[in-house]
Amino acid sequence: MTLKSRIILVSLLTTAIITFMFVFAGMKLQSHSEISSTNLMIHDNNVLWQKILRNQYQEMSSNTSSLARDKSTRKALQSMDIETLTNNARTTYNLLSTSNIIDNLEVTDKNGKVIVSLPATNGFSIERDLVKKSLVTGKIQSGIELNNNGEYVIEVVFPLLLRGRLIGTGIFSKSMQSALDTFKSDNESNIYVVDTKGQVYLGTNNTLYQSLNLKLPKEMLSPYSQEMEIDDIAYMVTSQPLYDSKNEGIAYLVSIKDISGEYFQRKDIINTLFARSEERR
Repeated sequence: MTLKSRIILVSLLTTAIITFMFVFAGMKLQSHSEISSTNLMIHDNNVLWQKILRNQYQEMSSNTSSLARDKSTRKALQSMDIETLTNNARTTYNLLSTSNIIDNLEVTDKNGKVIVSLPATNGFSIERDLVKKSLVTGKIQSGIELNNNGEYVIEVVFPLLLRGRLIGTGIFSKSMQSALDTFKSDNESNIYVVDTKGQVYLGTNNTLYQSLNLKLPKEMLSPYSQEMEIDDIAYMVTSQPLYDSKNEGIAYLVSIKDISGEYFQRKDIINTLFARSEERR
């Protein structure tokens, strides 16, 4: 092999190595950036969601005295004077629902049977875990639970006592839609509660969700993330489990955020690195 041939071969090998290094560095940068962004977003979403739930629990809990300390209401429950009990409960319901603190108010007897429901229940009957816990412990309980209308709601259950004896419970509940709306406002991303069949139960922009044609993982309890580029807009999609009062996963909590700025900036860096490596060839 002539000296000239050797020089050309070495030059080609050097160019190939440099090209590989640029491309590899770009891929590592993109991969690291994607992983960091994904982990951070899942963590931040969970922190924000828990904060929103705590705030709603606290807001409802701080207003339980309007029912729990009303002697007329408790006497009516003790004597099963349904008319008086309903009228007294309606006063509390009207006040708190107008203030957007609750959507529903219920009163149960000491066995957990719903005696009063405002607005009226559709007759759906199910054992309420939080009611059971409140009756057993005599303390306020909170969580996400299926109510007597067959809807998952944010709920606070508190004991009703008369002369120190447990006579029933009061139940304040609120649709999860309010929590989703707050999440969207604070996080600037759309969020959805999606059932195990992939159907949106509640959400902030159902048209967007349907347009992405998402395929969520069958294993609901595992955090999931995916970047998508559609119509020159990039989205970060994350999913994590939504837990009920029994700490059981009941649905997917899915967020969709426009990350076009960060996404296309990364893409430009990769393209620039690749272009520079081509120039060296």
